[in-house]
Amino acid sequence: MEGNTQRVIQKPPLPTKTKIAAWWMIIIGITGITLSAYLSYVVSTRGTYMLALAYAFIIITFMYGLPFLFCGFILNLRKKWTWWLVLILLSVGLTSHLFFISLFQGSLYQGIKVSFTWSFLLFILPLILLLLDRKNFFKIAS
Repeated sequence: MEGNTQRVIQKPPLPTKTKIAAWWMIIIGITGITLSAYLSYVVSTRGTYMLALAYAFIIITFMYGLPFLFCGFILNLRKKWTWWLVLILLSVGLTSHLFFISLFQGSLYQGIKVSFTWSFLLFILPLILLLLDRKNFFKIAS
């Protein structure tokens, strides 16, 4: 009886920084969608005097949450186009985030100063992690 010596070719694991960035985006996306749903519930059950601003905040948090969730999941596909797509979406998200904050603050300088912590947590941290691990990701990506 001849032994069947088929080798199972396993995919190399996703680089650590990319994995951290992907999970970070998934957690931020779930948090954004949950926060949006909770705020929608609070606004609908309680009358508020700033209803338009509350709904704008709900829409903005949902607009940030859904792409983050999507980006976190597609980054695990190990395709080069997904890395570029995530990079573009993070850059556009950072730019729009700073634009919205500067719109409410009155100037771009004040907007950047006020929202640097949120920008760092939401956009800059995953962006830095992805850029640092680019070569390792492209080695295993198809």
